[in-house]
Order: sequence, then structure tokens, then C-alpha cells
Amino acid sequence: MAESDMTAQEWKEKGNEELKKNNWSEASSYYTNALKLEEDNVKKAALYKYRAEAYLKLGDYEKVIEDCDSTLKICCNRVLHHRCQALEALKKFEEANRDAQIIISSDNENIQFEAERLFEIVQEHCKRNSRISAKISQVLDPALNVSVDMKKRETAMSNLQLLTYEKVSADDEVIFKENNLSKITQLVNIEKDVSSQGTDNIKHID
Repeated sequence: MAESDMTAQEWKEKGNEELKKNNWSEASSYYTNALKLEEDNVKKAALYKYRAEAYLKLGDYEKVIEDCDSTLKICCNRVLHHRCQALEALKKFEEANRDAQIIISSDNENIQFEAERLFEIVQEHCKRNSRISAKISQVLDPALNVSVDMKKRETAMSNLQLLTYEKVSADDEVIFKENNLSKITQLVNIEKDVSSQGTDNIKHID
């Protein structure tokens, strides 16, 4: 049969065959062809779910999230599970935490077990980010206060430099959260103003 004559169901079956063989790229392509032809929304949801599984195996996490979002209009907890896995892989822990909590309340024990594992992971990352943000705020407050003793400000700015080198995963970027970026910019501007007035004994942040 020519490919142009194939139905959505036939493309889906081909996708399922490739999925069973762990041929993720071929499977995702066949599901895409099926989606172009399928008009029934319930069947579309199943196709999005299967394609999301293929994308997950391929490591294409952004597409996993897109397909899961599409499926969630009709949805099931297994789709949430795929999205939670993708969000965890992208280190979007707060969003993964949201999905994990929804799944934990479901009736599917197998998915519950995995969701509880993910929940513990994302909770730990959220706590860690909160601790780092709190440290940054503690350092920035005295550093920004020009009325604070110079030695204390120098110490605060040195500590800020140490925090910027603390090992944080790239997408945590806690130093840029909670207005910390604007505070750092303000700090740099203050130091420039002081320097222009002839004060040379204040440390500058690179």
C-alpha cells in the first residue's frame, strides 16, 4: 500500500511496532503522520501520548512537554507522568513537583510509586534553591547599604563572589531569581558612583 493511501490507524500501528522495537525516531515520525490524518480528539490524545513517550526516549524533552500539554486536554495520569519526567530532566523542579503531587493523588499504584520518588527529588531541589536564594539575599542586603561599615560591605561582597561560584545547575540560576539580578545591578551601579567620587578601597565584583 502506498503511504499516501494509509489511514491514521495504519500509521498508528506502524508507530506502535517501531515503539516496541525501541526505534523511537521512526515511531515519532509515524505518529506525526497519524496525527495529520486523525480527526477524533480522543484518538488524537492517544497519539500525542505515544509520541510523547517516543520523544522522551529520544531526550527531546521540550516536545514531550508540548505533546503532553496537548493530551492533557483529554488527559490521564500517565501523560502527567511523562511530563513530570521531562520537567525533572530539564531541572524545572517546581513544575515537576506540581505534576508529581497530582499523580500521587491518583489511583494507579505503579505511577504513584514513581511519582513519590520524583516528588522527593524535586522537593530537595526546591529546598536547596531556597537556601541559596536566602544566602544571596543575606549577602546583598548589607552590600547594598552604603551606611554599613566599609569592612562589613567588603566582606559581604566577597561572600557574594563565593556564592556566584557555588556549584548550581545551569537552569537553577537562583542568583537571577527573586529580583537578585536587579539587586546585583544596583550594587554595581553604587560601586561605580562611589568610585567616581574618588573612593578606591571598595572591592568590585567582576
